[in-house]
Amino acid sequence: MGTGLLITDGKYKLRTFVEGGTGSNSRLLEQPDDLPDRFESGTINTPGVIALGAGIDFVKKLGVRKIYTHERDLCELFISQAQKIEKVQLYFDNLAGRTPLVPFNINGLESSETARLLSESGVYLRGGLHCSFLAHKKMNTLEIGAARMAPSVYNTKKEVMYLVKQIERITKNSNPS
Repeated sequence: MGTGLLITDGKYKLRTFVEGGTGSNSRLLEQPDDLPDRFESGTINTPGVIALGAGIDFVKKLGVRKIYTHERDLCELFISQAQKIEKVQLYFDNLAGRTPLVPFNINGLESSETARLLSESGVYLRGGLHCSFLAHKKMNTLEIGAARMAPSVYNTKKEVMYLVKQIERITKNSNPS
C-alpha cells in the first residue's frame, strides 16, 4: 500500500491506469468520473492519507525554511568535522544550492561496508547508489557507491558528532588504504 498525491485543475480528463473496487460504487466495472474516486481503485490507504496529512501539518507548523536551515547546519557541521579525517572522501564540501545531504566514503571500504560498520554502533545511514545513477556517475562512485549522511529535523548536533567519532573509529580500526 502506498500514498500518492495527484494535483489537477480538472481542465483535462486524465486516464486511469488501474480500475476496479472503487468503494464508492463497487457495482460498476468502470471507474466513476468524479474525483478523487476516479483514481482510487481498491482499498483506500486511510492510515497513509492520515499520516500524509499529519506530515503536511507538521511541515507547515515548523516551516520549510526552519527545517531546511536545521538540516543544512547539521550537514555543514558534519562537513567541517569529516574534512579533518584523512581517510574520508567527501564528494562536495559546499551545500550552496544543494539538498542537505552529504555523500562520503572511507578510503578502502565500499559504501555498504561503511554503512554496516556504522550500524554496529547505532548509526544508521544508507550506502549504495541511492537510486541516483547519474549522481554517482558524476561523483565516480558507480563501483562502490557512497554512504549518505542525510539528517532530519529530529537529528541533533550531538548525534552528528557521534557519527564523526564513529567514522574516526572505523578509519583507525579498519585500516582502509
